[in-house]
Amino acid sequence: SLIVSGSVGVGTSSPSSTFEIDGGFSTKLNTITVSGNIYLDNSAWIWYFTGSGKPVLPSASGCQYRRYWIVNKTGSSKTISSYVPLSSSSSSTTLASYSSIEVVSDGSSWLQIK
Repeated sequence: SLIVSGSVGVGTSSPSSTFEIDGGFSTKLNTITVSGNIYLDNSAWIWYFTGSGKPVLPSASGCQYRRYWIVNKTGSSKTISSYVPLSSSSSSTTLASYSSIEVVSDGSSWLQIK
């Protein structure tokens, strides 16, 4: 682990945020082609479902501020773990066919942010 007091810049010598990147960055994409429960973990940010697998989010209390981008590239909706959608304050467990959502943990719930 790296502990830095102040701001960190990648590609910049004067960052204006706690962590600033001047340029692109990459992240791992997990493509899921299998069936059954797929337990999302910290091995990737983007989870791309092309098979019948069911996304299972971890407990929101165990991973505060973690984000996932979940893509459903199938012709059927998917049942996923509970999250609070942008359009409602009630939780949802459905991800429509050919769609994606981005969720973040606030420490007690998964909140859709995109």
